[in-house]
Amino acid sequence: MFYAGDNAEANERVRALIDRLGFRPQFAGPLKHARYLEPMAALNIAFGYALGAGVNIAPEWRQINKQVEKPRKTSKRALVYELLANP
Repeated sequence: MFYAGDNAEANERVRALIDRLGFRPQFAGPLKHARYLEPMAALNIAFGYALGAGVNIAPEWRQINKQVEKPRKTSKRALVYELLANP
């Protein structure tokens, strides 16, 4: 999963969050590079929802996620808040 940012501390927290969620973090450089990541997200949404592919558009992500220990029974929102507070 790509991420971009200008703040080293924030970048590390995001990297840790991505890692703990079971994805492979890939730093994409300064925040100005985020503009290149946004169209990629729109394309994934188009494939997944508008074209009906669902989550099958990202088989590698599903493979990685299967290898990571599943988080305890908590809502995804609660897990994200916890990870942001305690990377």
